[in-house]
Amino acid sequence: MINPTDAAAWWGAIVATIAVVWDFVKWNRGGPRLRVHIAPNMVIVGGSPLLRDNNTYIRVDVRNNGDQKTTVNSLDVIFYSSWLDKIVGNGDYFFVANPALASAALPVGIGAGEQWSGNIIQTAELERKSRSGMLFVGVYHTGSLKPVLSRVRIQVRSEK
Repeated sequence: MINPTDAAAWWGAIVATIAVVWDFVKWNRGGPRLRVHIAPNMVIVGGSPLLRDNNTYIRVDVRNNGDQKTTVNSLDVIFYSSWLDKIVGNGDYFFVANPALASAALPVGIGAGEQWSGNIIQTAELERKSRSGMLFVGVYHTGSLKPVLSRVRIQVRSEK
């Protein structure tokens, strides 16, 4: 039979372990947590005639789901010819995107629960790269040394 002292010791050990695990979970989930949504083949319709053009865009939406503010510094378009190149980090093709029609110019601070949106002009070269390998948009921000990557899959558009 367990005496009261042993039961109290076990109870204390269990509660302390749960507290340490919970602190680790809070620490791991704290800070800025960016979610990037990519939408290729976007065109501008309606609105001001000054904004309408014949370009096709890759829309980039960045949302901060974390609990701290961060600053989005740049959008990079990165091409990997294979999954092995991606794992090793050997991108074959890099360029920094200058987002058109953005909600704010980069660098831009986005707080917890806020969103930033921009557009990258979708060129024929980006369409070819998307189909011949893996094309990613990398969002660099001050909350991490590594970019938040989101894959760009551009489907062939049918002309009507």
